[in-house]
Amino acid sequence: MRHATVIVCFLLALGLANAPPALGQTVTQSFDLDEGWNFIWLQVDPTPNDPATVLGSLDYTRLSTFMPGTPAAPDGTWATHYNPDTPAGNLAAMAGNHGYLINMNTPAALTVTGTPALGKRRFSGSSGQLFGITLESLEQVTFNEYFGFAGAHAKITTILRLNGDGFVPVGADDNIISGASYWLFFTSDFTYSGPFRVRVGNEGYAFGDRGYVDEIAVEVPVSAQTQSLTIMACPDAAGGDADWLEYLEITPRDGELDLREWKTFGDQGTVFTVPADTSRLSVTIRANRKGRDVAKYMALVKVKNADGFTETIPAGMEVASFYGLYVGQVTLGEVSMTGRNADLASASAMRMALILALPDPATEAGESMKLLGEKTLNLFREGRPITYHYNAILFPKPIDLEGAITGNGMAGTLTGTQEISEDHKLNPYRHRYHPEHGQGFKITREVTLAFLEEDFNPVNRAMGLAESAGNNELNGIYTEKITGLSLYPVTVRGTFKLRRMSHTTDLTKLGSQQ
Repeated sequence: MRHATVIVCFLLALGLANAPPALGQTVTQSFDLDEGWNFIWLQVDPTPNDPATVLGSLDYTRLSTFMPGTPAAPDGTWATHYNPDTPAGNLAAMAGNHGYLINMNTPAALTVTGTPALGKRRFSGSSGQLFGITLESLEQVTFNEYFGFAGAHAKITTILRLNGDGFVPVGADDNIISGASYWLFFTSDFTYSGPFRVRVGNEGYAFGDRGYVDEIAVEVPVSAQTQSLTIMACPDAAGGDADWLEYLEITPRDGELDLREWKTFGDQGTVFTVPADTSRLSVTIRANRKGRDVAKYMALVKVKNADGFTETIPAGMEVASFYGLYVGQVTLGEVSMTGRNADLASASAMRMALILALPDPATEAGESMKLLGEKTLNLFREGRPITYHYNAILFPKPIDLEGAITGNGMAGTLTGTQEISEDHKLNPYRHRYHPEHGQGFKITREVTLAFLEEDFNPVNRAMGLAESAGNNELNGIYTEKITGLSLYPVTVRGTFKLRRMSHTTDLTKLGSQQ
């Protein structure tokens, strides 16, 4: 068995389509077409995908592909597009993981751009099937090597390659020509992903605007020798960088907790070792949003082995603006009975809930930033309506906030004031059942939220969640000065952590808050 090296190359493209369910990254394939018949293999789903647009101004007469057998048509069928187009044509769209025959009147170069075609390939044993792969230049892999994973090579019966206007047989030990298509015949039906398998969903590594961590999981053939896998992060020609995508390195330490570090893959990539008699490599990755501008960050993940076989997988994340509804708590740990911050001293920790509404001025113009006492969210999960109700009981009515949040949630200050009148039912000096306590003293609460980049939770820091969260989690210092409770103002201070629950505050449906 050959020594396997897998290279994962992340080609970034900023500002493309949304993250899940459809990432927008594109791959470009190029073909040199000769006069007469040519056999090509697409590894991308073209956008747009109609043949006339994909082939553009090429001088050709027809484009055909073979559709494998089905229970309704066990022998398979041909689909053809003609130039110029005629009603006889029945090929309406071109797709990735398909081979195509194109008859050229004159030689030309063809460039096809589209999204990576994911998923396993299904091979039929009842009829011939078109097959092809894309390899890096100067690298070679035989049919036996390509189909060697899980013994699939034993199912091959016949291989044919286009030669001029006819087909010639090819041996299983012959090298596969990159970008070419072949007729393959098998003993039975089966699905196959290639010499190695990357375990990933149809959306790729889609972090979206709230995803934290994911896993690059590569299954390789079991070998008696150690195998090396290289993961590499590369920017594409559009610019940008690949440093937002990081991997977790865990270093064991005697007598101490393991050292956990998040690192970039580097310009030359990072080499990982797959021990002998092991069939899987798992690398934990995260999307680092810290310090990133509001944008969609897209990537193409290329997985390649030493023989040149390549799988391309999309990845992406989004850094959204900080607006929305946040829920969390503040941990108060300092108090001053003189009203001066300089006299703040440590005290027993007290926790209280916070609900922060930050309306988007573009969609919720006229609404102010607020601390809320309660909030109900009606959401859908897996197609079913779910209602969440949040309460911050120490805020009997909303507090309007002034100020500005900067650094996309990483800096800035908001302040607000709430007054509890002498006769308010929640005034602590008033007792509704005592005739002498019908009125108290006016209570004034002056609240300050100072936003910081630092996450005070040591677990989040150790797990790398702080950087992954970005402005989906807001952190900072909460200070409140209370006047009217005693002879001197009382000041309390602590740290807060809030998590975004929604990108909209929907302040028109607050419910009944008095």
